[in-house]
Amino acid sequence: MFEATPNVMLKPTESWRESLLDHRVMDLFFTIGDREADLIVEARKLCMSSEACVFCQLPMGRSSVPLELFEGVYVVHRKIREDSDMAQDSLQCLAQLASMHGPIFPDENAQVTYLAHLVEGLLNMINGIEIEDSEAVGIANIISNLISTFPRSVLTALPSELFGSFVNCLTLLTCSFGRSAALEEVLDKDDMVYMEAYDKLLESWLTLVQEDEHFPRGCFIQPAVQVFNSYIQCHLAAPDGTRNLTANGVSSHEEEEINELQEDDRELFSDQLASIGMLGRIAADHCIPLLTGYRLLIQEFLLSMINNRRPHVARICRLLEDRVTRLHGQLQRHQQHLMSTSDTDTGDRIVLDELYEDIHWIILVSGYLLADDPQGETPLIPSEVMEYSIKHSTEVDINTTLQLLGSPGEKPTSIPGCLTNVECLGMCPAEPATRAAALPGPQPWRQAMLQHYSSHIIQLEPGQRRLLSAVLRTSEVESRATRASLTQLLSPQMGKDIVWFLRRWAKTYLLVDEKLYGQISMPLSTAFGPDTEGAQWIVGYLLDKVINNLSVWSSEPELANDTVELLVTLVERRERANIVVQCENWWSLAKQFASRSPPLHMLSSAVQRTLMKALVLGGFAHMDSDTKQQYWAEVLHPLQQRFLNLINQENFAQICQEEVVKQEIVATLEALCGIAEATQIDNVASLFSFLMDFLSNCIGLMEVYRNSPETINLIIEVFVEVAHKQICYLGETKSMKLYEVCLMLLQVYSKNNLGRKRLDVAGEEEQYQDLLLIMELLTNLLSKEFIDFSDSDEVFRGQEQSSGGGRAVSAADVVLYGVNIVLPLMSQDLLKFPSLCNQYYKLITFICEIFPEKIPQLPEDLFKSLMCSLELGMTTMSSEISQLCLEALSPLAEQCAKTQEKDTPLFIATQHFLKLVFDMLVLQKHNTEMTVAAGEALYTLVCLHQRDAVIYQRLAEAFNGLTASSTPPTLDRKQKVAFLKSLEEFVANVNIYEMQGAIVFFPHSDSSMKMSDSDDEEPRLSAETLAALQEFYTESGRTGGSVRGDPFSVGAVEEDWRMSQFWYSEETAARLAEEVLQQAGEHGRIACVSAPSVYQKLKQLESSRSQRASTVLLEFDRRFAVYGEEFVFYDYNNPLCLPEGLLPQTFDVVIADPPYLSEECLSKVALTVQYLTKDKILLCTGATMEEHAGKLLNLKICSYLPKHNHNLANEFRCYVNYNSTLLS
Repeated sequence: MFEATPNVMLKPTESWRESLLDHRVMDLFFTIGDREADLIVEARKLCMSSEACVFCQLPMGRSSVPLELFEGVYVVHRKIREDSDMAQDSLQCLAQLASMHGPIFPDENAQVTYLAHLVEGLLNMINGIEIEDSEAVGIANIISNLISTFPRSVLTALPSELFGSFVNCLTLLTCSFGRSAALEEVLDKDDMVYMEAYDKLLESWLTLVQEDEHFPRGCFIQPAVQVFNSYIQCHLAAPDGTRNLTANGVSSHEEEEINELQEDDRELFSDQLASIGMLGRIAADHCIPLLTGYRLLIQEFLLSMINNRRPHVARICRLLEDRVTRLHGQLQRHQQHLMSTSDTDTGDRIVLDELYEDIHWIILVSGYLLADDPQGETPLIPSEVMEYSIKHSTEVDINTTLQLLGSPGEKPTSIPGCLTNVECLGMCPAEPATRAAALPGPQPWRQAMLQHYSSHIIQLEPGQRRLLSAVLRTSEVESRATRASLTQLLSPQMGKDIVWFLRRWAKTYLLVDEKLYGQISMPLSTAFGPDTEGAQWIVGYLLDKVINNLSVWSSEPELANDTVELLVTLVERRERANIVVQCENWWSLAKQFASRSPPLHMLSSAVQRTLMKALVLGGFAHMDSDTKQQYWAEVLHPLQQRFLNLINQENFAQICQEEVVKQEIVATLEALCGIAEATQIDNVASLFSFLMDFLSNCIGLMEVYRNSPETINLIIEVFVEVAHKQICYLGETKSMKLYEVCLMLLQVYSKNNLGRKRLDVAGEEEQYQDLLLIMELLTNLLSKEFIDFSDSDEVFRGQEQSSGGGRAVSAADVVLYGVNIVLPLMSQDLLKFPSLCNQYYKLITFICEIFPEKIPQLPEDLFKSLMCSLELGMTTMSSEISQLCLEALSPLAEQCAKTQEKDTPLFIATQHFLKLVFDMLVLQKHNTEMTVAAGEALYTLVCLHQRDAVIYQRLAEAFNGLTASSTPPTLDRKQKVAFLKSLEEFVANVNIYEMQGAIVFFPHSDSSMKMSDSDDEEPRLSAETLAALQEFYTESGRTGGSVRGDPFSVGAVEEDWRMSQFWYSEETAARLAEEVLQQAGEHGRIACVSAPSVYQKLKQLESSRSQRASTVLLEFDRRFAVYGEEFVFYDYNNPLCLPEGLLPQTFDVVIADPPYLSEECLSKVALTVQYLTKDKILLCTGATMEEHAGKLLNLKICSYLPKHNHNLANEFRCYVNYNSTLLS
């Protein structure tokens, strides 16, 4: 019943208890003989209906089919897996049975018994078979449903041996699917079935381990180790890993250039990495040392690259020894090759790239292992890591640690207790000094301190210390390599990974707040807590790292951006910022950026914006008043002074388009965005006043640069950021100032866009960025109604409050003025762009919710446009957009109820929306997630229109089970909640099928819809309900009664754009009808697939000619059922669900007009066409589909240009697979 819900949860009522809890039902899936398998084949031959069984989605047989055949339908998947269709049906059945919950279980014992039987059968089914690609997702769904549905108490009540077998099976499947998913990625497969299955199993593991207190202690440690090891192995190169290996064991280095364009791995695989990180923490004693060992190996080779020395690997894991020798030799040859020639050895570079790829994945896993993604919350050290650190805290010598940190001039070997630690890093005791002397660079203190600090980290505890130490040492290796002019050997991706890890670590571990934890690791607190030398040292080191990166990697935008994000992390918390501003390097960085000195002026705009954000955040650290004043004088005042000096020049209008001037303007606007992004509740007063001085001048720039879209977009973006970051903190007075300046901006924008038409529908979405930003600005201003932290300008206390004269500008004034700009520009073609569409519907929904009283005041054309937008969003857009539109209906209906005016356009529109919502909820497929929003809208609309006695009576009789009583519903919250609950149960417990024009209900259980006692009768709606539905369809113009005049004239049935219906012109319909008649010949057979206007013209021509042809119309719109037996209901989503009378290859010519211009739609319609046609095909679709038409049906484009009654934005063409004189 429900669209986009392939994994429907099963919640049968008590009446199914006797049937479904009978273990023999489950046995039918898990045990089968040859006789039952034969019955399935016979059943599939006899079942001709296109409808589906409630459980397995297999065709339902005729009443004459013996019951024995249908028992054969519910049989084990293992015997039917060679039939892919039946296998999918069987797996879906099992997935639903694995999700069964609710009142069907009388008690927990019944759940335990059922689950035990299900798990045992599942294990028997999986064991001993090699899982096919098509089965992976289905099996993952079964396990996912099983784990997420049944309570932990039920899982733990399973026999221990059975539960252990299940966990072992889950472990093996996860590892196997993970390896197959990695291979899919290497081979760049379109259908990533194993990746989807792997993700589902990892989610199942998360569900288990996050509630591991319910399970026996330590029961998940070994499985976690296996899954973790498998993931690491899949992402490391041979010989220790399997990355980049094809099925034949051949390494694949192809498509590197393509892969560089893909999404960043840490974003693309964030969910996977989070799951692996969680599993790694479960088995921290194994996983942290494992990662450290790999990373230390990599560091040793990077150091060897710089030092040209053979690494000391005596204490490195034996698993890596062979790889150490091979990679070391490759790196030496590569460096020597560079010394003798400038050419790059491709083979050596490939080996080095493999090494960097290893670093990449190990750092990613390490970052997720040590810290979670806080998602806007305060980042905390994971409890498992804290416990791990506490467990090993007795191994730490605090005195040695403090002595080491306090003695940067001492050799580590001279401090008692450090020798062993140095050896643990794989160095001989004398090696640190030797390396420090061998490496170039003017900062020996930092090198010595890094060595000291690495040893200090070692003493935190075995493993965790080495993860951070390894990253710090890798970072230092990178810095030394750049100083040695070996930057060309380094990987920008490795640089990104290093600063990403350091940022993630700093957010969680640096200056740890002990008040947030029940227990704290003393080594962690001593090393990284407030007022510690370790914290001060690492802040200074990270700041140096940022400055070095911005100098060396300014031409790498992504690396530079990650670097400044690390800087933001260092200053976004006041405690860390207090340490940062004490560093001389910080002040040097601020002065250098403010003066636009190289290389900072070469950074990308986005990086400069974030850098300004960091500098502003740092300015609010603890400083005395003189120091703070000096800081702002060096950071913000130069920005303001340069801007004013530039725009106040007498010849600014003449020089404004010069490249140097535009660059200065763009840099200033980017800086303003960064300043706005730095807004916090304790600095908003200062920043708002500073920014307001700029905003008025920015409006003047709108006129100057009206023909420069990039600059206009950036100006609008400044307003967007100010509204987004500051509106929630502003009191009434300051808000009014912001509203006024935003209104001025909109007025200038409106004047500059007067009469502008957005006709380039083939253009890129970026061309409409200004429109998107205007909608974001209006939405941000509206957010004040939802999020308001102000307290009568409390944050501006002490500042002068302007009284102002005249009428104040309100948010409603600004937003409605903006709507008058946006609505005429937003065409249906522009709504095809996802960002524009989402922002547009978000905006109009907010307006309807916040200012419903303003909607009836809109001009008539804008009001109609708004209503059409809501209907379009409800009926043709995604479920997210549809839900937004539904949420907008309730406040509009409530507004009508308040005014009690029945003759207004809004009241009339709500009558139409009542029909639409009813149709959507009860008669159409829809996403289950929309049930609540649609139910609220339906309830509110019913309350509004209940005074229509006929409608209310019909609704009351049809839905007497949905309302709490027979009294008219009211807008009372209690009644609404009761209605929504009843509606959800009603929609979930009823399957609706449209069988040859009749609506049939198949209840899952007893309900208000009573079935006949006879099993032979078809269960149908009551007469009252059918009457109500008939009335709704009649009033909507969707029944046969809507045909007017000549039933075969084009347009006799009105086109409905909601179903993508656009009728041909008379000339085109006649031309196409003549063509197919000529190709079909005397007494030929013609099939019109989604081409009703051609069918109508064919019927007209029949009456005036002697030539006869047999014509059939395959159409989704049931209004055409008035044409009797020649009408066949057709849904392109089910291209081969056709009546048995439509035999394959029986039509001389097939003409098709797919309803949508998409490859998916055309490929499904193509299946229907190929099934029906003997040979000849005439396809009418957009010119953009030419390539797909040739590929799918071997068709060639014709010169003839078909026309429609209403001109379409997309060019339309005809395609044929035969020689056509009419269309050439």
